[in-house]
Amino acid sequence: EKGKWAPAPAGKGGGEPSTPAKKIMVRERKSLQVEAEIDVGIFEAYEACIERIRAHVRGEGAEEGILRISGRNVQWRSIVKDLLMHPNSSRMRIKDSGIHDVASALKELLRDTQSQCGSLLTKEAYDAFTKARDAASAKKAVSMLPPRNKKVLEGLIRMLVEICNNARTRMTIATCSTVLCPNLVLNAGTQEQMLHRLLSGELKLLLPTLASNVDAVFAES
Repeated sequence: EKGKWAPAPAGKGGGEPSTPAKKIMVRERKSLQVEAEIDVGIFEAYEACIERIRAHVRGEGAEEGILRISGRNVQWRSIVKDLLMHPNSSRMRIKDSGIHDVASALKELLRDTQSQCGSLLTKEAYDAFTKARDAASAKKAVSMLPPRNKKVLEGLIRMLVEICNNARTRMTIATCSTVLCPNLVLNAGTQEQMLHRLLSGELKLLLPTLASNVDAVFAES
């Protein structure tokens, strides 16, 4: 149901929090929503995280396990709060943050969209995304997205391609898909329905399809 989180395993070694901690984060964001206009600012936060990760991957010292290795709990929580409170200066605020902290913040922001909007993929386009198996069907699904969602999704996919193309990260598109897809699954209906979506892997082919056809899928018609 809207506003509820699906059960998630606790992080290890200061990684991402278990469900109770996430509920605290949700309540915290709701208290900030009017002040920070989260529904708008979250897109700025997405873009800031994606740009920071892409810049890191293009550099000389790209780290292993980006997106797979959890960031430090206190740091990534602070990044999320800071980005949502100050969306206009978000890029400067994370310029010197650890890359695993930024990646964990990005995953949390995607989960926040699940809580507020169902999914970055939107409820209206979600079914089309679950059926996307080639460039044509993926492009049709993408065309159903609002402009800001489409822009963020394109940035996210291009980021994944760059991560996987950099041998130093030791990441494959399959690994990225395993890590990110739970954060894109539609959060709607009962908890049982949400759990079924997570366990069925209904989006497991989506990211590989988008990544292998990124130019064709996101080209303007």
